[in-house]
Amino acid sequence: NLRGFLHAGVIAAGPWLLACVALALMQSMVRDVANPAALLRFNSAAVLAFSISLVVAGPWVLVVSRCLADAIHAKRVDGVASMMFKSLAWVWVLLALIGVPLLGGVLALPVPDRVLGFVLLMVAGGLWVVAAMMSALRSYTTVSGAFALGLLVGSTVAYFTLRPLQGTGLLLGLVVGLVLVFFILAARLLAEFPAGA
Repeated sequence: NLRGFLHAGVIAAGPWLLACVALALMQSMVRDVANPAALLRFNSAAVLAFSISLVVAGPWVLVVSRCLADAIHAKRVDGVASMMFKSLAWVWVLLALIGVPLLGGVLALPVPDRVLGFVLLMVAGGLWVVAAMMSALRSYTTVSGAFALGLLVGSTVAYFTLRPLQGTGLLLGLVVGLVLVFFILAARLLAEFPAGA
């Protein structure tokens, strides 16, 4: 039971846990290497991406989770893949409507940080959707493993790109880690509920 509760916590708060652990790990790696302005840009982009994506995706995820639970209970899972794609499309459209003006004009960031910040915003929004849908599978090991692998890969990328790219390297590492987690979870969902099945 305790293991189940821990895995459920990772599923429910996975993106936040990954962000917090990654931010703490990256902060400890860079104290003597990155300049404070680059670190501040990285922190700002990461916190904004996760906060905005949660606010936008949160209500949608609640509805999708209920629809998915009803579909599984009724043993009508042929539309689950379509549900995932439609949910991702809606969340990404809403995030783009916010992210393009925010990162394109309002925030004073270098161009690479704007692009990576936008990708981070989109991937974080997608992660909220797929992580919530994964809770229906009870595949706790897959979710926990995906987040652990994403943290490891993202931190490694950040470590090797930190000196030449400063804060942009940290942002790149976080984006790479999250993209990896997103694709692992989405692939697991599509393996369980194939499109058109």
